[in-house]
Amino acid sequence: MPSKRTGTGQDSTRGRTVQEDWFAWLPDEMDPLFGATRIELASSNVILNVALDEGLALCEREQFTLAKERVIAFAELFDRLAIRLRLVIRTIEDHGSHFETLPNVTALDPKNFRGTTAQRISFMDSLFGKVVFRGRTRFFHKLHALKEIIEELQKETRIIVEDVSDGWPVSPYRAFDGPSRDMSDSHRDPSYSRPTREVSGSTSGASLSGFFREISESPRMKFGIAWGSFGMLAVPLAALVAGGMAERVALFILLGAILPVQYVIFVASKNLVATSRRTVAPDEESSHEEAFPKERPKFEPTIDTRVWKELEVLGYDLNTCMGETTVVLKSFFCALPADELEAFRQKLVTLVPALLTVNPRRP
Repeated sequence: MPSKRTGTGQDSTRGRTVQEDWFAWLPDEMDPLFGATRIELASSNVILNVALDEGLALCEREQFTLAKERVIAFAELFDRLAIRLRLVIRTIEDHGSHFETLPNVTALDPKNFRGTTAQRISFMDSLFGKVVFRGRTRFFHKLHALKEIIEELQKETRIIVEDVSDGWPVSPYRAFDGPSRDMSDSHRDPSYSRPTREVSGSTSGASLSGFFREISESPRMKFGIAWGSFGMLAVPLAALVAGGMAERVALFILLGAILPVQYVIFVASKNLVATSRRTVAPDEESSHEEAFPKERPKFEPTIDTRVWKELEVLGYDLNTCMGETTVVLKSFFCALPADELEAFRQKLVTLVPALLTVNPRRP
């Protein structure tokens, strides 16, 4: 057990690791606020896990009607934890930007996540943290990556819930727009595809506005284009940096070329899909319609079980975000000067009202 420290600040954390920050003592005036914030997040996470376990148990007992009812409650609890995490991250970000408080930080590890979206974002944070970013930039980029993962998890959860619920009521926790109907259809049935007669209209999506719209609405397309641009830009540039190119020059090239390259990949993929659909034979199209009739039962036991398995993955990744946020918060407190504590506390309790009753000092 490390000896208890009497002060805090950036000078006292210099040379330490994030792991050492986690096991370090906090001063009496900081420890209650950190503990209360940690408990607030953990409590929301426990309630979310209870709802998830209940839904999975109902599916195992083949009580699919009850499982359907529980999925909406799970989504509300998911949003509750997600918004609390985003508020804590925002408080750290605002205070660090204003007071230039810089804690120890490590990049996100893709192996800690299970979903493709979270793995993609964390992979890019890890790559930039190791190759390009240093110090202050790495810290704020990690906070941005965490917020992006949490927002994407919320969107994916809403898509799944809307697919299996009839008229999900508007929640006060939601801070994003709903998905398009086309996206819901493609998510509901992995084999879903538009009829061939609609292909002519789909090519118009290759415009620049269609590019930004589809990238924002489709996690699958966003993931594919990200990996394509990574292979065409990041890998060659990393090789050039290893061969002697300045990192700053490589970064400018990457930032300047990434959008045009992603747009080229987008247009190529749209043209490829349009060409393949135009060549679909009439008998193949009719067989597809026979395999997937218009009137399908909305609720099948296998669909309900699959839904809860997908929600389990999203809940796991949100739990990982909670752990990462808590670790960042502890390192932030270790680097926080004592004279900045009150400003940080006021900002935090304003965003997370449940912390208003926290005693600023230990009893």
